[in-house]
Amino acid sequence: MKNLQKAERIEKTRKPKKIGEIVKLIHLLLAIFLSLSFLTTSSFAQQKPPSSSTEKQEKIEDDDDPQEMLLEFKTQLVLVPFSAVDRSNRPINDLKIEELKLYENGQPAQILSLQRTGNTTINFALLVDLSGSMQPYIDQVQSAADRFFNQALKPDKDSAAVIAFQKEIVVTQPLTTEKLALTKSLNSKSLLLPSAGSLAPVIDGETQRATGTALYGAVYIAVDEILKSAQGRRVILLLTDGYDSESGIELRDAIDYAWRREVTIYAIGIGDIAGINREVMDKLCSVTGGQAFYPKTANELDQVFAQIDQDLRDQYILSFSPNSEGQETFRTVKIEIPNRPLIKLFHRFGYYSSSSSD
Repeated sequence: MKNLQKAERIEKTRKPKKIGEIVKLIHLLLAIFLSLSFLTTSSFAQQKPPSSSTEKQEKIEDDDDPQEMLLEFKTQLVLVPFSAVDRSNRPINDLKIEELKLYENGQPAQILSLQRTGNTTINFALLVDLSGSMQPYIDQVQSAADRFFNQALKPDKDSAAVIAFQKEIVVTQPLTTEKLALTKSLNSKSLLLPSAGSLAPVIDGETQRATGTALYGAVYIAVDEILKSAQGRRVILLLTDGYDSESGIELRDAIDYAWRREVTIYAIGIGDIAGINREVMDKLCSVTGGQAFYPKTANELDQVFAQIDQDLRDQYILSFSPNSEGQETFRTVKIEIPNRPLIKLFHRFGYYSSSSSD
């Protein structure tokens, strides 16, 4: 009898340790599963922000106990895509997980996995500014965008949409995998809005900037109506001079919408070099994980589009579990490579944590 009681006590002390080991194993397996899922089925698209979050309930059976033990395992895993390039903007392809440091809200966070984005599905929303300063370049923009879609979009996999904006915002082509439909959209008269090209009166002998551009509103439409439910990466390609005068939302609102839907913004500055609003364009891109480009001539557009495509195809994605659970809140994210300071990193500034009540 004493031996039997002693065995029971030993068995009771083993179970907590056993459960703890199982929980750790589940964390690791879940991180690997999500990373692989991103690479194959692109699990970025979820309806509740952030889409890189997941909740799972695991049922663990204890073979030594006749009763089933139910362990509710509820966690959020965050996926952060990022680009790593050298000073010449060439991709870095040899990063290892042990080289990276991750900080959430300024506090160290543990990276659970590091993968390459590989053959990920990408959904593009091309936003074309039709304000007066853009008019001399519209033909070149249409042609370069058409060549980009024909070369970069993977058949029956990647998709793209076209949105034209000035005072009005017009979706000339919803998301489609059909390249012919995109070509027709880019070359159709629908890109020429009724107010496109109108200029304000001449004052003191100088032609004034065309009035009315709904840049931030166009970003909102692209994020919340076009890309919101798209499966895979969500990317905005913005061709503009960077000025907004007609949107009912502010720059910070446009950025917030992009964060909530995990949309990366790439911008191409077109127009009079002295008149391009670089501050706005750099901000939109840097905080969402993209880059802004400023070609000196319209003929350089093909090179810029190729650079964007290379950047998206050569990215990494890391996963981590938040330091704490709680109500939905915005949390900053920072990635560092302490021993390779010359490498430039591009990733989104932060993410929205899921509410514990979800």
